[in-house]
Amino acid sequence: MKKYLLLLFLVIAPAAHAQSSFTFDNKRGPYLVGLRAVFQYDESRSYARAAPTVPSVAPLASAAPIPTAPAASRPIQTLIWYPANASSNPLTYGDYIEFGVNRENFNFAASETTRLADEMLKTYRWTPEQIALEKVRVQWASRDALPASGKFPVVIYAPSFRGPAYENSDLCEYLASHG
Repeated sequence: MKKYLLLLFLVIAPAAHAQSSFTFDNKRGPYLVGLRAVFQYDESRSYARAAPTVPSVAPLASAAPIPTAPAASRPIQTLIWYPANASSNPLTYGDYIEFGVNRENFNFAASETTRLADEMLKTYRWTPEQIALEKVRVQWASRDALPASGKFPVVIYAPSFRGPAYENSDLCEYLASHG
């Protein structure tokens, strides 16, 4: 019996170790990365929201005002990555998760956004330690950073079928860092 318990412990212990689940191995390009979030509604299409509209403040500070939802219009959250100048406030993976919980309702209170983000992370079946590490994992992009001078393409991403706009954030940050 002791041998089986020891074997079980040796198999389970490494899986319980708290570590980040993803590492993007490609090197960042020569540019810093900015991210701008655009919140808008398409009034030409109807849309059944999964969550009710809650009047409140946006969870993350944004240069653009958050619009009020016209009845039954389709919310469109668009994330725009671009080469940027120096910025001192990089996003974390937790910030991207918050974009995910706000993809249909742009006006959740900050406390509700945090609660919903925590609930979303629990669905990944990570330990509380892994969740804590993932939420603070620093990303390459900085919110609303000043664009780098010059002409560059930008990466605009808005997925379909209720997908989160951050689902390819690593790729979008990588492309923007290369100008």
